[in-house]
Amino acid sequence: MPETATTSLIRPWIIWGIGALAFAVTLFSRTSFGALGTHAAERFGIGSGLLSIFIVVQMVVYALMQMPAGAALDRMGGRTSLAIGFSIILIGQLGLAVTDNLVLGIAERAVIGMGDSLIWMSAIRGIPEWFPARRAPVLTQVTYVLGQAGQWASAVPLIRLLEGFGWSTAHIIIATTCAVVVVLDLLLVWDAPGIRSLRRAPKRRGSGSGFSDVLHNPGAQLGYFMHMATAFVPLVFTVMWGYSYLQQGQGLSKDIAGNLFLVYVFSAVLWAPLMGLLSHRMPTKRVHLALGFSMGLAAVWLVILALPGQAPLWLLTLLMIIMGSAFPASNISFDINRTYVPVQDTGKGSGMVVMGGFMMAMMLVAIIGVLTQILGATFAGWRIAMSTQALGWAISWTMVLVLNRKVKREMSDLIPV
Repeated sequence: MPETATTSLIRPWIIWGIGALAFAVTLFSRTSFGALGTHAAERFGIGSGLLSIFIVVQMVVYALMQMPAGAALDRMGGRTSLAIGFSIILIGQLGLAVTDNLVLGIAERAVIGMGDSLIWMSAIRGIPEWFPARRAPVLTQVTYVLGQAGQWASAVPLIRLLEGFGWSTAHIIIATTCAVVVVLDLLLVWDAPGIRSLRRAPKRRGSGSGFSDVLHNPGAQLGYFMHMATAFVPLVFTVMWGYSYLQQGQGLSKDIAGNLFLVYVFSAVLWAPLMGLLSHRMPTKRVHLALGFSMGLAAVWLVILALPGQAPLWLLTLLMIIMGSAFPASNISFDINRTYVPVQDTGKGSGMVVMGGFMMAMMLVAIIGVLTQILGATFAGWRIAMSTQALGWAISWTMVLVLNRKVKREMSDLIPV
């Protein structure tokens, strides 16, 4: 069909919309296991310590695949990467639907992590390709907002679905949503012509085409630790331990815990566009903006963990509201990546950024699982286990401050951070 003025105006929004849908579906898939944690423990006949192995393995695979996934994205483009990623997730979800074997179940979560590693980067790749640079921060945040529909779907409807129709049907439905995204992607998504030409162009020495260039880029390093500082807490909480902590550590019912997760989702929806607007209008303050929200979340956690008994509901609600700002704040890391990493390497740069939050999160998921297994899933046990988050804050805040000074010193010819 010949290109028309209307088609050229609508196409970027269609491509972006499918990217946002893709992110929602991958969040639905990624967080489903945490929401179904107690059911998973029953299906595989294991305790909380062993249950964490599923998520740790998924996170390890996801994190280790980020740089290869970024390289694949730079090479193949968002359309192909998205289709491959969801095809892999589909296989993993179908495998979970039919197995109750512990080893096979862990292997299927690893497969899901491999496919998931391609999705977020592919979903937002089209934004700088099809839209003016000034829109990128806000559209990235709105993509995240729309993706929260997937988080909500795993928090409430999926649990109801599993309780009504069983484990296998629930995972078959997750797999079906992945198949729908693959079809829409292949039918309606295209990479920008200029980007396709850039990928086909021969690489020149010094053009920034290798992993080493990205790994040694101070801006990419800054993005890595910014993502760590802002993303590891909600990853630990929403992907694995949040429901268990609220029910076992704080004594809440399943319904109240689910409602608190809805508070988290809706607060993230409100925080995200504000974060995008601030990042766009205050480019020289982006690092301090992200750090400020990270420190605010840490302060609320400190109050909760310092209490001698279970926290009042209003304080837990405040925690979920402030935690809702964490992922939107982590998306500022991708603005840093777009600023300081060459365009032909933004996929690898995004992969490196994402590794920050996930590497710290998977370590803490494992530590918390071991501690609750040893100390017991009681108020005291959970209090000690969740206090280990301080390790992540100490490391990430220190490195962000060090690298921010390095970027200002060595990359001052670009937009300052």
